[in-house]
Amino acid sequence: MFDLFQDLEGFSLDDYKPFSDVSSSLGRLVRFMMAAVADRQQRLVKVDDETYDLVPVDGVRKARFTLNRETATSNDNVELMGLDHPLVQEELGRWRITPPEDLGVAVAADVDDPVMLSIWMVEASGKNGERRVVVQPIAVKQDGARVPAVERQCERYLQAPTAVPRFTPDQRINLFSQPVEPTLQRELKHKGAANGDGSYSAELIGYAEILPI
Repeated sequence: MFDLFQDLEGFSLDDYKPFSDVSSSLGRLVRFMMAAVADRQQRLVKVDDETYDLVPVDGVRKARFTLNRETATSNDNVELMGLDHPLVQEELGRWRITPPEDLGVAVAADVDDPVMLSIWMVEASGKNGERRVVVQPIAVKQDGARVPAVERQCERYLQAPTAVPRFTPDQRINLFSQPVEPTLQRELKHKGAANGDGSYSAELIGYAEILPI
């Protein structure tokens, strides 16, 4: 749990998406599962816009997922894809124990200055027992300025060509302790995850140095 920070710098509400942006969150979850099961020599095959089959190497369907809650409720042969599904939890757990030294990458992309992108898994609990799990990217330059444009397209930047890391260990530590932690705290407060009525935890699940081409 982070300590509370106070940051008086201004920011634009237009730069950020709310936690309720369900469609983009589901899209990220599908892309994660596609990549995760591929590491096990399995495939997540798209059937239609809301339906996916999990197919192992023997070609026999292991599970059929839907992104539509009503479909899952009305059809016993279709399972709702979500963060709480056992297969999704299994893959999340497997990748969350990745050693810290294997989390980072350096890439070359269309940025004017070097940017440090950190990606956080946030679990928030409300006063009424409501639980939310979201992925929150935070991107900052070396001077601490936030880069919302990189955050909005973080997946694209993570797929950019690899490069040689430029930040020193001390620079990374300073960026995490100075701009990143207060920015993450402010973002969660803005979105209602750290408003004093509940609790939350934030776990680093990804790191990228984005360097000018």
